[in-house]
Amino acid sequence: MTTSFITEPRNPSPSLMEVEDLIEIRVDQKIYIVYKSSQDDLFQAWWTRTSFFLQDDKQRNLWKSQHRQRGDIWKNFQQIAVKITGEPFLRCNHCNSIQKHPSWSGHGPGGITRHLKSVGCLQLRGEHQNIRNGLENMRKRQRTNSDLAIPTLSPDNFREQLLRLCISLNLPLRAVENSEFRTLLQMLNSHIQIPHRSNLRSSLDTHYNNDMQQLGLMLKKQQKISLAVDAWTSTNNLSFLGTVCYFIDEDWNYKEKLIGLEPLKSSHTGEYMAEVLMTIIKNDFWDISSALLAITTDNAANNFTMTQSLERKLVLYRWNGKRGHIPCVAHVIQLVVQALVKALNIEPENTELTSCFDENDVEIDTQVTFPSTLSKIRHIANAISTSPKQQQRFHDIQATHSSTPPLNMIQDVRTRWSSTYEMAVRALRLKDAVNHWVQNSEREKIRALKLSEPEWAQLKYVIGLLYIFYTTTKAVSITVTPMMQAAWWVYNRLFTHLETQMTRVREEQSWDATISSAIKQARDKLAEYYARTNQPFADYYAVAAVLDPSRRINAYAPGDWTEEERQIYVDIARTYYNDNYQQYEQENTQIEESMNHDSLDLHSLIASENLTKRNACNTEFDRYLHDDPVNVKGKSILDLWRMISSQYPTVAMMARDILAIPLAGVGIERKFNSSRDICHYRRGQLQGETVKKLMMVKHGKEKEIVDKNGIVMEYSSNDTVEEKIGRDCI
Repeated sequence: MTTSFITEPRNPSPSLMEVEDLIEIRVDQKIYIVYKSSQDDLFQAWWTRTSFFLQDDKQRNLWKSQHRQRGDIWKNFQQIAVKITGEPFLRCNHCNSIQKHPSWSGHGPGGITRHLKSVGCLQLRGEHQNIRNGLENMRKRQRTNSDLAIPTLSPDNFREQLLRLCISLNLPLRAVENSEFRTLLQMLNSHIQIPHRSNLRSSLDTHYNNDMQQLGLMLKKQQKISLAVDAWTSTNNLSFLGTVCYFIDEDWNYKEKLIGLEPLKSSHTGEYMAEVLMTIIKNDFWDISSALLAITTDNAANNFTMTQSLERKLVLYRWNGKRGHIPCVAHVIQLVVQALVKALNIEPENTELTSCFDENDVEIDTQVTFPSTLSKIRHIANAISTSPKQQQRFHDIQATHSSTPPLNMIQDVRTRWSSTYEMAVRALRLKDAVNHWVQNSEREKIRALKLSEPEWAQLKYVIGLLYIFYTTTKAVSITVTPMMQAAWWVYNRLFTHLETQMTRVREEQSWDATISSAIKQARDKLAEYYARTNQPFADYYAVAAVLDPSRRINAYAPGDWTEEERQIYVDIARTYYNDNYQQYEQENTQIEESMNHDSLDLHSLIASENLTKRNACNTEFDRYLHDDPVNVKGKSILDLWRMISSQYPTVAMMARDILAIPLAGVGIERKFNSSRDICHYRRGQLQGETVKKLMMVKHGKEKEIVDKNGIVMEYSSNDTVEEKIGRDCI
């Protein structure tokens, strides 16, 4: 956003009074008149002749107010009015953005107060400069500490740092043989011995072995470990079986570690994948066969075959493939939504982003249907996004309607249903600009894409239909904290949403029958996968639900569960505890009893009485279930367990095991995204074993080797505007 003060002679508009003595500014191609209290009479004489004032029924005086002179908040803004119309606004003195005038909008100063606290404004305010200064001082300290920690130059240290450089920046090892790079290094030190790629490859092998040994020591300390497993094929046709392990350490930190990226050299059958997975579970560095608890995968058929085959291979450890196979809930949501959009016939045909637009492909359906409405939005998004000229025109239109930075339309693809949701939300957000762009197009076929109000209403309905799925997917894709305890809450949320939508359809008898059919198909698909959380697969789900200290037995509250269901799942959790953990209670009880008998002081008597009360419950697990829930604002589930683990040491053991099970397999997908920067079509000679070692060294360390300086620090937040649009469409 640019602002300039106009000093050249102005040609007064014949419809307005002479304003030669008033101050003008230009902000983003618009000219504004500045209000100053010292020029109040002159400004009012001009403003009361403007079209805005003359059309205002109340003809209010917006400009002079005693409380504004005293209010600190008004010192941050300049009162202005559009020169052509007289429409009043405020200009922020910090970020130069244009805000609605509170006295005109009728909402009071709340809007401008929120603006001053917004991220965009903070970036350019004096307070933010203090933050920047603090960050810069921190970086200086880091650089100073870093300088102190820099090792002395030696052939080994230099080779080590070159390897870290290549791994951090995803450079091929042959980069060290680039003549320009070698010249640069020799300019810095003419005596330096620059290693060749074979030397770096040898160092990579050494690092890989050392890191795997350290990782093995960490894994051996864990009682139970859960995995997320997925297969992936790179653009240069290298296939891998990726495996990420999850556990909660003794300090109640949720850990996610890459433990395998094995090349796949045969067809991806379940039997073959089980063989490869066994080499990750048991190898020269560790054997976690006895610690394996659960495996989370997507819902491809070969994954079910894989877990069945793995059960046979782990028969000595009694690993149960049915109970221990967790369907990725993010993938379940994807399958449900795919069934929904397919039944509505609104999914796009393209699997890649459209890079060109041919108006001859536009076919207009005169009927108001979901497919025709989404098709129009899709054509509009593609026409704007694939043409720099049309994109600039679209930006210019937005600039005339809003003072906020212009936004682009979003294109969708068949492989990501969320892109269709995002495309629809963005179109609704920019409704006025979209309508203007379509109506004023030079091309007849583009003008034919104009959406009627019923079509905009259909778009809102689609957004409301997909909103719950979209927000739930984002929630379960977080892998920095346990999610298993929320599994049934997720399913219940989705069922409730679909049932609400079905009721709405029944009440609106004029609606297309395809909507009812689509919702039913989505519900049937959801029910298919929900059945896999019931017996005989329910153990981990039932246990995890009550291991949230803020809910405990209330996880099966009467409002959501029948008394029979409540009893069934509590019994499942109790049986699992009794079979696998109750044996450890005796050790804790004996220690506590011996402490109480050793002395007869008041503290011991109180402790003895508490122990008697505890013994009234059959087990520590029963006591945990029936004790009051603990809910501390701002504390995560791990924080709560950190607080209460000493009260329930045996239940805490179970919590560390069960809560670590990943509800979704997005963690391994993120590692695949990282590996895309290593193995792409320009590195066609790269071997799978090399990719494996590079990835394991990059992500296997406690502190991963990443380009930290390449990560731009941004003050970003979720787009609350578009989140609200989605929520309001329900």
